[in-house]
Amino acid sequence: MRITGKHYVGVLVAAGLCTGVVLVACDGDDAVSSVGKPADSGTPLVDSGNPTNDGGSPDVIPGNDDFTKSISAGGYTACALSNKGRVKCWGDNSESEMLLAPTPGKKCADVGGGTVDCDPRLPTELKLPFPVTELVVGHLSTCAIFADGATKKLGCWGNNNDNELTSATDAGVSASIVFVNLPSPPKRLSAGKYFKLAQLEDGSIWGWGDNNYGQFGGKTLGDIAVPEKIFPFGDGGVDAGTVVDFGTSALDTFIVTSQGMWGSGDNTGGEQMVPSDPTDEVHVFTKMPVPDAGAPIASLHRGTARAYGQCFVTTLGEAWCWGDNSTGQVGSTAPGASTMVPVRVPLPAGKKVVSISEGGGNVCASLDDGSVFCWGDNQGAQNGQPASGDFTPPTQVPGLTKIASVSVGYWYFSCALSSEHKTFCWGDGSYGQLGAPTDGGLLTSAKPVEVPLSW
Repeated sequence: MRITGKHYVGVLVAAGLCTGVVLVACDGDDAVSSVGKPADSGTPLVDSGNPTNDGGSPDVIPGNDDFTKSISAGGYTACALSNKGRVKCWGDNSESEMLLAPTPGKKCADVGGGTVDCDPRLPTELKLPFPVTELVVGHLSTCAIFADGATKKLGCWGNNNDNELTSATDAGVSASIVFVNLPSPPKRLSAGKYFKLAQLEDGSIWGWGDNNYGQFGGKTLGDIAVPEKIFPFGDGGVDAGTVVDFGTSALDTFIVTSQGMWGSGDNTGGEQMVPSDPTDEVHVFTKMPVPDAGAPIASLHRGTARAYGQCFVTTLGEAWCWGDNSTGQVGSTAPGASTMVPVRVPLPAGKKVVSISEGGGNVCASLDDGSVFCWGDNQGAQNGQPASGDFTPPTQVPGLTKIASVSVGYWYFSCALSSEHKTFCWGDGSYGQLGAPTDGGLLTSAKPVEVPLSW
Protein backbone atom coordinates (compact mmCIF):
# COMPACT_ATOMS: atom_id res chain seq x y z
CA MET A 1 0.00 0.00 0.00
CA ARG A 2 1.25 3.43 -0.84
CA ILE A 3 -0.06 6.72 0.45
CA THR A 4 -0.52 8.96 -2.58
CA GLY A 5 -2.68 11.73 -1.20
CA LYS A 6 -2.09 15.20 -2.58
CA HIS A 7 0.47 17.32 -0.75
CA TYR A 8 1.06 20.91 -1.84
CA VAL A 9 4.78 20.93 -1.55
CA GLY A 10 7.37 22.95 -3.30
CA VAL A 11 10.44 23.17 -5.32
CA LEU A 12 12.09 23.73 -8.59
CA VAL A 13 15.79 23.87 -9.49
CA ALA A 14 19.47 22.89 -9.40
CA ALA A 15 22.84 24.23 -10.33
CA GLY A 16 22.98 26.10 -13.62
CA LEU A 17 21.24 24.44 -16.52
CA CYS A 18 20.88 21.09 -14.82
CA THR A 19 19.73 17.99 -16.63
CA GLY A 20 17.31 16.64 -14.10
CA VAL A 21 20.17 15.22 -12.11
CA VAL A 22 23.10 17.47 -11.26
CA LEU A 23 26.39 16.81 -12.99
CA VAL A 24 29.45 17.55 -10.89
CA ALA A 25 33.21 17.81 -11.14
CA CYS A 26 34.63 16.52 -7.91
CA ASP A 27 37.47 16.71 -5.40
CA GLY A 28 37.68 16.95 -1.64
CA ASP A 29 36.50 14.85 1.30
CA ASP A 30 33.63 14.28 3.65
CA ALA A 31 32.91 12.92 7.12
CA VAL A 32 29.87 10.71 7.35
CA SER A 33 29.10 7.13 8.35
CA SER A 34 29.58 4.40 5.76
CA VAL A 35 28.69 0.77 5.25
CA GLY A 36 30.41 -2.11 3.51
CA LYS A 37 30.45 -2.28 -0.28
CA PRO A 38 29.25 -5.33 -2.23
CA ALA A 39 31.00 -6.70 -5.26
CA ASP A 40 30.38 -5.00 -8.59
CA SER A 41 27.24 -6.42 -10.16
CA GLY A 42 27.95 -5.87 -13.81
CA THR A 43 30.38 -5.29 -16.65
CA PRO A 44 31.30 -1.71 -17.58
CA LEU A 45 29.62 -0.42 -20.68
CA VAL A 46 31.79 0.58 -23.58
CA ASP A 47 32.51 4.29 -23.98
CA SER A 48 30.42 5.70 -26.80
CA GLY A 49 32.68 8.62 -27.63
CA ASN A 50 29.80 11.05 -27.65
CA PRO A 51 30.53 14.78 -27.70
CA THR A 52 30.12 16.89 -24.58
CA ASN A 53 26.70 17.93 -23.39
CA ASP A 54 25.36 21.41 -22.79
CA GLY A 55 26.87 21.61 -19.30
CA GLY A 56 30.39 21.31 -20.66
CA SER A 57 31.02 17.85 -19.15
CA PRO A 58 31.54 14.86 -21.46
CA ASP A 59 28.47 12.69 -21.81
CA VAL A 60 30.60 9.56 -21.45
CA ILE A 61 34.16 9.96 -20.19
CA PRO A 62 36.85 7.59 -21.54
CA GLY A 63 39.21 5.81 -19.15
CA ASN A 64 39.35 2.77 -16.92
CA ASP A 65 37.88 4.17 -13.71
CA ASP A 66 34.15 4.58 -13.18
CA PHE A 67 32.78 7.03 -10.65
CA THR A 68 29.37 8.44 -9.78
CA LYS A 69 28.59 11.44 -11.94
CA SER A 70 25.05 12.23 -10.77
CA ILE A 71 22.24 10.95 -8.58
CA SER A 72 18.45 11.12 -8.81
CA ALA A 73 15.92 10.29 -6.08
CA GLY A 74 12.35 9.49 -7.11
CA GLY A 75 9.24 8.35 -5.32
CA TYR A 76 10.60 5.31 -3.46
CA THR A 77 13.72 4.59 -5.49
CA ALA A 78 17.05 6.33 -6.18
CA CYS A 79 19.64 5.82 -8.90
CA ALA A 80 23.25 6.78 -9.57
CA LEU A 81 24.74 7.43 -13.00
CA SER A 82 28.43 6.77 -13.63
CA ASN A 83 30.75 8.78 -15.82
CA LYS A 84 30.82 5.88 -18.27
CA GLY A 85 27.07 5.63 -18.63
CA ARG A 86 26.28 2.82 -16.20
CA VAL A 87 23.30 3.01 -13.81
CA LYS A 88 22.78 1.50 -10.35
CA CYS A 89 19.54 1.84 -8.39
CA TRP A 90 18.31 0.98 -4.91
CA GLY A 91 14.99 1.02 -3.09
CA ASP A 92 11.57 -0.09 -4.26
CA ASN A 93 10.94 -2.15 -7.39
CA SER A 94 7.21 -2.85 -7.12
CA GLU A 95 6.63 -0.84 -10.34
CA SER A 96 9.77 -2.20 -12.06
CA GLU A 97 11.61 1.03 -11.27
CA MET A 98 14.84 -1.01 -11.37
CA LEU A 99 14.05 -2.73 -14.68
CA LEU A 100 13.31 -5.94 -12.82
CA ALA A 101 10.08 -7.89 -12.72
CA PRO A 102 8.35 -6.95 -9.46
CA THR A 103 8.66 -9.41 -6.59
CA PRO A 104 6.44 -9.55 -3.54
CA GLY A 105 7.64 -7.17 -0.85
CA LYS A 106 8.00 -8.05 2.80
CA LYS A 107 6.24 -6.34 5.69
CA CYS A 108 9.12 -4.35 7.05
CA ALA A 109 7.78 -0.99 8.16
CA ASP A 110 4.89 0.64 9.93
CA VAL A 111 3.91 3.94 8.35
CA GLY A 112 0.81 5.94 9.17
CA GLY A 113 -0.64 3.22 11.37
CA GLY A 114 -0.46 0.44 8.77
CA THR A 115 2.19 -1.79 7.28
CA VAL A 116 3.49 -1.06 3.79
CA ASP A 117 4.89 -3.48 1.24
CA CYS A 118 8.54 -2.78 0.69
CA ASP A 119 11.24 -4.31 -1.42
CA PRO A 120 14.52 -3.02 0.00
CA ARG A 121 17.48 -3.67 -2.26
CA LEU A 122 21.16 -2.96 -2.31
CA PRO A 123 22.40 -0.94 -5.30
CA THR A 124 21.68 -3.06 -8.35
CA GLU A 125 23.16 -2.42 -11.78
CA LEU A 126 20.55 -2.06 -14.49
CA LYS A 127 20.99 -4.15 -17.61
CA LEU A 128 21.03 -1.48 -20.32
CA PRO A 129 21.60 -1.76 -24.07
CA PHE A 130 23.59 1.49 -24.38
CA PRO A 131 25.46 3.93 -22.11
CA VAL A 132 23.26 6.55 -20.44
CA THR A 133 24.04 10.26 -20.66
CA GLU A 134 21.16 11.54 -18.53
CA LEU A 135 18.77 9.94 -16.05
CA VAL A 136 15.65 11.22 -14.29
CA VAL A 137 13.88 9.06 -11.71
CA GLY A 138 10.22 10.00 -11.55
CA HIS A 139 7.51 9.05 -9.10
CA LEU A 140 7.01 5.45 -10.29
CA SER A 141 8.88 5.40 -13.59
CA THR A 142 12.28 6.36 -14.95
CA CYS A 143 13.55 7.82 -18.22
CA ALA A 144 17.06 7.97 -19.64
CA ILE A 145 18.86 9.36 -22.66
CA PHE A 146 20.97 6.63 -24.25
CA ALA A 147 24.03 7.04 -26.47
CA ASP A 148 23.78 4.50 -29.29
CA GLY A 149 27.01 5.45 -30.98
CA ALA A 150 26.49 9.00 -32.23
CA THR A 151 22.70 8.69 -31.90
CA LYS A 152 20.74 9.80 -28.83
CA LYS A 153 17.67 7.77 -27.84
CA LEU A 154 15.09 8.28 -25.11
CA GLY A 155 13.85 5.23 -23.23
CA CYS A 156 11.52 4.87 -20.21
CA TRP A 157 10.35 2.04 -17.94
CA GLY A 158 8.17 1.40 -14.90
CA ASN A 159 4.57 2.51 -14.37
CA ASN A 160 2.49 3.33 -17.46
CA ASN A 161 -1.00 3.83 -16.06
CA ASP A 162 -1.16 7.38 -17.46
CA ASN A 163 0.88 6.72 -20.63
CA GLU A 164 4.07 8.12 -19.12
CA LEU A 165 5.82 5.44 -21.20
CA THR A 166 3.70 6.49 -24.24
CA SER A 167 1.40 4.28 -26.28
CA ALA A 168 4.35 2.18 -27.44
CA THR A 169 3.29 -0.28 -24.74
CA ASP A 170 -0.10 -0.97 -23.21
CA ALA A 171 1.38 -2.61 -20.14
CA GLY A 172 0.41 -1.11 -16.80
CA VAL A 173 3.97 -1.75 -15.67
CA SER A 174 6.92 -2.38 -17.98
CA ALA A 175 10.12 -4.08 -16.82
CA SER A 176 11.53 -3.46 -20.30
CA ILE A 177 12.77 -0.22 -21.82
CA VAL A 178 10.17 1.50 -23.99
CA PHE A 179 11.84 3.76 -26.52
CA VAL A 180 9.98 7.02 -27.11
CA ASN A 181 9.45 8.17 -30.68
CA LEU A 182 10.53 11.83 -31.01
CA PRO A 183 11.07 13.99 -34.11
CA SER A 184 14.68 14.79 -33.21
CA PRO A 185 17.20 13.53 -30.64
CA PRO A 186 16.53 14.28 -26.95
CA LYS A 187 18.66 16.79 -25.10
CA ARG A 188 17.27 17.22 -21.54
CA LEU A 189 14.56 15.63 -19.40
CA SER A 190 12.12 16.42 -16.61
CA ALA A 191 9.48 14.35 -14.84
CA GLY A 192 6.13 15.29 -13.30
CA LYS A 193 4.12 12.94 -11.14
CA TYR A 194 2.72 10.90 -14.04
CA PHE A 195 4.04 12.78 -17.06
CA LYS A 196 7.36 13.47 -18.73
CA LEU A 197 8.98 16.33 -20.65
CA ALA A 198 11.88 16.27 -23.07
CA GLN A 199 13.68 19.13 -24.76
CA LEU A 200 15.00 18.12 -28.14
CA GLU A 201 18.15 19.20 -29.91
CA ASP A 202 16.08 21.55 -32.08
CA GLY A 203 15.09 23.47 -28.91
CA SER A 204 11.46 22.37 -28.79
CA ILE A 205 9.88 20.83 -25.67
CA TRP A 206 7.57 17.81 -25.88
CA GLY A 207 5.33 16.19 -23.27
CA TRP A 208 3.38 12.98 -22.77
CA GLY A 209 1.46 11.20 -20.02
CA ASP A 210 -0.99 12.71 -17.53
CA ASN A 211 -2.53 15.98 -18.74
CA ASN A 212 -5.64 16.02 -16.58
CA TYR A 213 -4.66 19.31 -14.96
CA GLY A 214 -3.61 21.08 -18.16
CA GLN A 215 0.10 20.49 -17.64
CA PHE A 216 0.76 20.73 -21.37
CA GLY A 217 -1.05 24.02 -21.89
CA GLY A 218 -3.83 24.43 -24.44
CA LYS A 219 -4.29 20.73 -24.97
CA THR A 220 -7.40 18.64 -24.44
CA LEU A 221 -7.46 17.38 -20.86
CA GLY A 222 -6.69 13.70 -20.35
CA ASP A 223 -3.75 11.38 -20.88
CA ILE A 224 -1.50 12.14 -23.84
CA ALA A 225 -0.32 8.79 -25.23
CA VAL A 226 1.89 10.18 -28.03
CA PRO A 227 4.41 12.99 -27.35
CA GLU A 228 3.07 16.44 -28.27
CA LYS A 229 4.99 19.67 -28.74
CA ILE A 230 4.28 22.17 -25.96
CA PHE A 231 6.97 24.76 -26.75
CA PRO A 232 7.21 26.92 -28.80
CA PHE A 233 3.61 27.68 -27.85
CA GLY A 234 1.16 26.75 -30.56
CA ASP A 235 -1.08 29.83 -30.80
CA GLY A 236 1.38 31.70 -32.98
CA GLY A 237 0.68 34.98 -31.21
CA VAL A 238 3.07 34.63 -28.28
CA ASP A 239 6.71 35.64 -28.54
CA ALA A 240 8.00 33.71 -25.53
CA GLY A 241 11.68 34.06 -26.42
CA THR A 242 14.24 31.28 -26.09
CA VAL A 243 14.32 28.62 -23.38
CA VAL A 244 16.60 29.21 -20.39
CA ASP A 245 15.36 26.21 -18.42
CA PHE A 246 12.24 24.12 -17.90
CA GLY A 247 10.89 21.93 -15.12
CA THR A 248 7.90 20.32 -13.50
CA SER A 249 6.11 19.89 -10.23
CA ALA A 250 3.66 17.05 -9.62
CA LEU A 251 0.89 18.54 -11.78
CA ASP A 252 2.51 21.58 -13.42
CA THR A 253 4.95 22.54 -16.14
CA PHE A 254 7.17 25.64 -15.96
CA ILE A 255 9.35 27.11 -18.69
CA VAL A 256 11.80 29.95 -18.07
CA THR A 257 12.62 31.86 -21.23
CA SER A 258 14.40 35.04 -22.17
CA GLN A 259 10.99 36.73 -21.82
CA GLY A 260 10.11 35.46 -18.32
CA MET A 261 8.55 32.40 -16.67
CA TRP A 262 5.54 30.59 -18.11
CA GLY A 263 3.38 28.01 -16.38
CA SER A 264 0.40 25.73 -16.88
CA GLY A 265 -1.36 23.16 -14.72
CA ASP A 266 -2.62 22.78 -11.17
CA ASN A 267 -3.04 25.90 -9.02
CA THR A 268 -4.60 24.50 -5.85
CA GLY A 269 -1.57 25.57 -3.83
CA GLY A 270 -0.94 28.81 -5.73
CA GLU A 271 1.62 27.15 -8.00
CA GLN A 272 0.70 29.46 -10.89
CA MET A 273 1.08 32.60 -8.71
CA VAL A 274 -2.62 33.45 -8.98
CA PRO A 275 -5.42 32.96 -6.39
CA SER A 276 -6.57 29.36 -6.20
CA ASP A 277 -10.12 30.54 -5.64
CA PRO A 278 -11.62 30.45 -8.22
CA THR A 279 -8.66 29.42 -10.42
CA ASP A 280 -7.89 25.85 -9.35
CA GLU A 281 -6.19 25.06 -12.65
CA VAL A 282 -4.54 26.94 -15.52
CA HIS A 283 -4.87 25.13 -18.85
CA VAL A 284 -2.91 27.49 -21.11
CA PHE A 285 0.71 28.55 -20.73
CA THR A 286 0.54 31.94 -19.05
CA LYS A 287 3.31 34.36 -18.19
CA MET A 288 3.69 34.29 -14.41
CA PRO A 289 3.90 37.46 -12.28
CA VAL A 290 7.36 36.74 -10.90
CA PRO A 291 8.53 39.51 -8.51
CA ASP A 292 11.92 41.14 -8.87
CA ALA A 293 14.38 38.78 -7.17
CA GLY A 294 17.33 41.08 -7.76
CA ALA A 295 18.79 38.82 -10.45
CA PRO A 296 17.54 36.66 -13.32
CA ILE A 297 16.30 33.11 -12.75
CA ALA A 298 19.06 30.62 -13.47
CA SER A 299 17.33 27.27 -13.03
CA LEU A 300 14.27 25.20 -12.14
CA HIS A 301 14.34 21.72 -10.69
CA ARG A 302 13.65 18.28 -12.02
CA GLY A 303 13.34 16.52 -8.70
CA THR A 304 11.20 13.87 -7.13
CA ALA A 305 8.17 14.66 -9.33
CA ARG A 306 5.96 14.99 -6.25
CA ALA A 307 6.39 18.73 -5.65
CA TYR A 308 3.20 20.77 -5.49
CA GLY A 309 5.01 24.06 -5.02
CA GLN A 310 8.16 25.48 -6.51
CA CYS A 311 11.50 27.22 -6.02
CA PHE A 312 13.93 28.86 -8.38
CA VAL A 313 17.59 29.78 -8.03
CA THR A 314 18.84 33.12 -9.30
CA THR A 315 22.14 33.86 -10.98
CA LEU A 316 23.29 35.23 -7.60
CA GLY A 317 22.81 31.79 -6.05
CA GLU A 318 19.74 32.70 -3.98
CA ALA A 319 16.82 30.30 -3.59
CA TRP A 320 13.25 31.63 -3.76
CA CYS A 321 10.21 29.42 -3.06
CA TRP A 322 6.43 29.68 -3.25
CA GLY A 323 3.36 27.46 -3.12
CA ASP A 324 2.19 25.29 -0.27
CA ASN A 325 3.79 25.96 3.11
CA SER A 326 1.86 23.50 5.26
CA THR A 327 5.07 21.90 6.54
CA GLY A 328 7.29 24.98 6.24
CA GLN A 329 8.66 24.03 2.84
CA VAL A 330 8.74 27.64 1.62
CA GLY A 331 11.52 27.99 4.19
CA SER A 332 11.06 31.61 5.21
CA THR A 333 8.05 31.42 7.53
CA ALA A 334 6.54 28.96 10.00
CA PRO A 335 4.25 26.29 8.56
CA GLY A 336 0.98 27.79 7.41
CA ALA A 337 -0.96 28.90 4.38
CA SER A 338 0.26 28.75 0.80
CA THR A 339 1.97 31.77 -0.72
CA MET A 340 1.59 32.86 -4.33
CA VAL A 341 4.60 35.21 -4.12
CA PRO A 342 8.11 33.72 -4.16
CA VAL A 343 10.08 34.48 -0.99
CA ARG A 344 13.85 34.26 -0.54
CA VAL A 345 14.94 31.29 1.58
CA PRO A 346 17.04 32.47 4.59
CA LEU A 347 20.23 30.51 4.00
CA PRO A 348 23.63 31.56 5.43
CA ALA A 349 24.76 34.97 4.23
CA GLY A 350 27.55 34.98 1.71
CA LYS A 351 26.88 31.42 0.57
CA LYS A 352 25.45 30.45 -2.81
CA VAL A 353 23.03 27.63 -3.59
CA VAL A 354 24.66 25.00 -5.79
CA SER A 355 21.74 22.58 -5.97
CA ILE A 356 18.27 22.31 -4.46
CA SER A 357 15.68 19.56 -4.41
CA GLU A 358 12.30 18.84 -2.82
CA GLY A 359 10.53 15.72 -1.69
CA GLY A 360 7.09 15.03 -0.33
CA GLY A 361 7.22 17.98 2.09
CA ASN A 362 10.83 18.96 2.71
CA VAL A 363 13.52 20.79 0.77
CA CYS A 364 17.32 20.40 0.84
CA ALA A 365 19.99 22.63 -0.70
CA SER A 366 23.73 22.23 -1.04
CA LEU A 367 25.81 25.40 -0.77
CA ASP A 368 29.08 26.41 -2.32
CA ASP A 369 30.96 25.65 0.91
CA GLY A 370 29.90 21.98 0.64
CA SER A 371 27.30 22.12 3.41
CA VAL A 372 23.69 20.93 3.18
CA PHE A 373 20.66 22.68 4.70
CA CYS A 374 17.15 21.23 4.82
CA TRP A 375 13.74 22.53 5.91
CA GLY A 376 10.12 21.49 6.02
CA ASP A 377 8.67 18.10 6.96
CA ASN A 378 10.99 15.90 9.06
CA GLN A 379 8.73 13.05 10.18
CA GLY A 380 11.10 10.53 8.58
CA ALA A 381 14.33 12.29 9.65
CA GLN A 382 14.79 13.42 6.05
CA ASN A 383 16.21 16.77 7.23
CA GLY A 384 19.06 15.03 9.00
CA GLN A 385 17.55 15.57 12.45
CA PRO A 386 15.88 12.99 14.72
CA ALA A 387 12.42 12.28 13.36
CA SER A 388 10.03 14.95 14.58
CA GLY A 389 7.83 17.73 13.21
CA ASP A 390 8.54 20.54 10.78
CA PHE A 391 11.75 22.57 10.54
CA THR A 392 11.77 26.26 9.67
CA PRO A 393 14.10 28.04 9.02
CA PRO A 394 16.64 25.81 7.21
CA THR A 395 18.79 23.60 9.45
CA GLN A 396 22.23 22.22 8.55
CA VAL A 397 22.55 18.46 8.12
CA PRO A 398 25.29 17.31 10.54
CA GLY A 399 28.26 15.36 9.24
CA LEU A 400 28.09 16.34 5.58
CA THR A 401 30.95 18.26 4.00
CA LYS A 402 32.18 18.77 0.44
CA ILE A 403 28.72 18.02 -0.97
CA ALA A 404 28.29 18.88 -4.63
CA SER A 405 24.58 18.13 -5.14
CA VAL A 406 21.41 16.94 -3.41
CA SER A 407 18.37 14.99 -4.56
CA VAL A 408 15.33 14.49 -2.31
CA GLY A 409 12.88 11.61 -2.72
CA TYR A 410 9.16 11.61 -2.11
CA TRP A 411 8.94 9.02 0.68
CA TYR A 412 10.81 10.86 3.48
CA PHE A 413 14.41 10.41 2.32
CA SER A 414 17.17 12.64 1.03
CA CYS A 415 20.43 11.91 -0.80
CA ALA A 416 23.62 13.81 -1.58
CA LEU A 417 26.65 13.37 -3.82
CA SER A 418 30.02 14.43 -2.45
CA SER A 419 32.93 15.91 -4.34
CA GLU A 420 34.65 12.55 -3.90
CA HIS A 421 31.86 10.92 -5.92
CA LYS A 422 30.41 9.26 -2.82
CA THR A 423 26.64 9.00 -2.37
CA PHE A 424 24.88 9.37 0.98
CA CYS A 425 21.24 9.01 1.93
CA TRP A 426 19.32 9.62 5.16
CA GLY A 427 15.77 9.57 6.47
CA ASP A 428 13.25 6.77 5.99
CA GLY A 429 14.49 3.46 4.60
CA SER A 430 11.35 1.33 4.69
CA TYR A 431 11.59 0.74 0.92
CA GLY A 432 15.37 0.37 0.96
CA GLN A 433 15.86 4.02 -0.09
CA LEU A 434 19.05 4.31 2.00
CA GLY A 435 20.76 1.47 0.16
CA ALA A 436 21.68 -0.12 3.49
CA PRO A 437 22.95 -3.73 3.28
CA THR A 438 20.74 -5.06 6.08
CA ASP A 439 17.86 -7.51 5.90
CA GLY A 440 14.63 -5.54 5.88
CA GLY A 441 16.41 -2.28 5.19
CA LEU A 442 17.63 0.44 7.53
CA LEU A 443 14.27 1.81 8.60
CA THR A 444 15.26 5.29 9.77
CA SER A 445 18.56 7.13 9.99
CA ALA A 446 18.96 10.84 10.66
CA LYS A 447 22.69 10.31 10.11
CA PRO A 448 23.76 10.16 6.45
CA VAL A 449 24.70 6.63 5.40
CA GLU A 450 27.02 5.93 2.49
CA VAL A 451 25.35 4.01 -0.32
CA PRO A 452 27.68 1.11 -1.24
CA LEU A 453 28.34 1.96 -4.88
CA SER A 454 31.32 0.11 -6.32
CA TRP A 455 31.49 0.64 -10.04
